[in-house]
Amino acid sequence: ISLCLFLPHSDPERGWDRSRVKGLLANLITVSDVSYSTGLEVVAGGKLYNVVVDTEVTGKKLLEKGELKRRYTIIPLNKISARTLNDSVVNTAKSLVRYNTRSTNRHTYTHTPTTHTPYALPPSHTPY
Repeated sequence: ISLCLFLPHSDPERGWDRSRVKGLLANLITVSDVSYSTGLEVVAGGKLYNVVVDTEVTGKKLLEKGELKRRYTIIPLNKISARTLNDSVVNTAKSLVRYNTRSTNRHTYTHTPTTHTPYALPPSHTPY
C-alpha cells in the first residue's frame, strides 16, 4: 500500500518535535507486490488510518492540543506489544512486504485479531 494520506494537525506546543508523530499507518507501509494490496487492506481495515506516535505522552498532547480535524486512534510505539505466529506464516508475510525491524510490533498490532495469513505483515518504510 502506498497511499498519499495526510494527517492535518497543529503543533501541540512551542518547539514541538514533529518526528515524534510518525504518521498514518497506511503511509508507513509499502507492499512489494501490488497484487497483495487488497489483502492487506482487508486484513488491516480501518487500522490503516491509525496514527503512529513515539509515546503515549505524544499521543495525549496530539489529541488534546493538536487541533485534529477528525477522530483518530493513536498507536504509541512504546506501549504496544506483538503476538507471534509460526515461522512459515511470518516468512511468507516478510516476503510480501518490505519492513524496518525497529517497528515490527506496530504492524503486528495493526493486523490483530485476524487469524488468517498473512496478518502480521511487517512494516516497510518508516520516516524516522
